[in-house]
Amino acid sequence: MAERNKLSGRCILAAVAGVILLLCLWGVINEKNERDKYLAEYEKGIEYINSGNYLKASVAFDNIPDEYGCEDLEYLRAYANCLYYNNEDSPSGAHRYMEKIPEDYSGAFADEIKALRPEIDKKYSDYCAQEEILERQYRESKRKEQQEQTTTTASSSNKSSYKPNYNYPEDEYNVYDYYDPEDFYYDYEDDFWDYEDAEDYYDEAWYDFDY
Repeated sequence: MAERNKLSGRCILAAVAGVILLLCLWGVINEKNERDKYLAEYEKGIEYINSGNYLKASVAFDNIPDEYGCEDLEYLRAYANCLYYNNEDSPSGAHRYMEKIPEDYSGAFADEIKALRPEIDKKYSDYCAQEEILERQYRESKRKEQQEQTTTTASSSNKSSYKPNYNYPEDEYNVYDYYDPEDFYYDYEDDFWDYEDAEDYYDEAWYDFDY
């Protein structure tokens, strides 16, 4: 009887060990399958960049969890987005993503990134200069409009002597303290979904502002 119980116990232990072994093997196999799947996404992203499909490349890299990616995954995402925005003639977007890549980056497409960086910087510099000119023109236009309204009010004797208040309205983000939507976005980055969301808020505040 004792021998039978010992044998039964050994069988149970063997069965448990077998289950544990199978679970371990399943985990190893599943881990390998996951890595193979994300490696395929990585290679697909590289191919998309080489073929000029920058948005698809960005999506492919976004599909890869950080724990399954290589060391340069974060920078390849930024590079793909930089190329996309550069291709869409968006200097601020291209510059924003180029800034995420270190100047001493040495991974995939390192030579291409190094060659592209001066072009992105130049386009962004020109863009900022043009935006500053447009902003000055806009403010000058508003100033003249304000002067015309004030003159018209003063010359109309039958109209109320009330003068409108041209002070900036209250704004929870102090948007009227900024001359560039990008500066506004970086100061309040956590309050908006993305740059475009902040830019829309900035533009709406300024262009709907009634002097």
